[in-house]
Amino acid sequence: MKELICREIMIDVTNYCNLSCPLCPNGQIRSHEKISPQNMPFEIFKKFADGLKTFPDLFVFGNKCEPLLNKSVFEMIRHINSKNKSYTMMFTNFNLADTFKIEDILNSGIKQFIIGLDGIDQSSYEQYRKGGNFDRVFESIKKIQQYKRNNNLDFPVLSIMFIVFKHNEHLIEKAKTLFEDLGVHVDFKRTDIYDGCEQWLPVKFTKNIVVDKKNETRAASFCILPWRKVTIDVHGNVFPCCADEALEFEFGNIFKDSFDTIWKGKAFENLRMFLTNEIKNTKVPCINCPVYKNNGYTDVANI
Repeated sequence: MKELICREIMIDVTNYCNLSCPLCPNGQIRSHEKISPQNMPFEIFKKFADGLKTFPDLFVFGNKCEPLLNKSVFEMIRHINSKNKSYTMMFTNFNLADTFKIEDILNSGIKQFIIGLDGIDQSSYEQYRKGGNFDRVFESIKKIQQYKRNNNLDFPVLSIMFIVFKHNEHLIEKAKTLFEDLGVHVDFKRTDIYDGCEQWLPVKFTKNIVVDKKNETRAASFCILPWRKVTIDVHGNVFPCCADEALEFEFGNIFKDSFDTIWKGKAFENLRMFLTNEIKNTKVPCINCPVYKNNGYTDVANI
């Protein structure tokens, strides 16, 4: 039997965010609970990384929280890149990019930033990205792109994820021009999977526009994520899916057990058997997943 290898690790190295986006499940949790900001120390992260027997193809920083709040994040990325050839990526609102030296960012070896930026100026941006500063983000993008040009660098790739809402769908063409003039990729996507999204949904924009056709959303008979991906929170808890917004289904903890033990453990085995209809009546995170319940898409990140 072929060995089952985890292809993607997505990790939150903090438990907080500097913005308060209305549909963000983590923001809603923070608004109801008192959460003290915590960052994963570099030495703890290093111990986890050094214990990996096989490195994934993709190592993603940022899931439900803002990775740039952790001042050690680029040291962590540099450590990953020093050990293997994983493609290192970050999901970020990029408001805090200017708190790091450009040299430290690029010397980490990070390959890509996916930046949530849903406007063309402060007025259109702040309607959803509450607490964000458009000009601050835009200036950081310009500086990094200029640094890359001056030093003949291809990486990191900067990509914009522009969530299309009712209030900004008329700005799509202007946004294309604005960001493409900087040499930045931009994808336009809806967000239909969160509670309360109905009031935000665009009227005319009905299909995601992506630069890379191979990454378009697609339906499938079952979810493939438990065969290729894990999500880890700041406390080291391992979850099988980034769509478990309530974080109810811990499958182990990397600070207590080896990653390999968790990945090949009973909880993951039961979930895979459930999704292939080999067992039923078992409690799985799919019950919290709007993507699975609604249409069975295989990649939540591309919805």
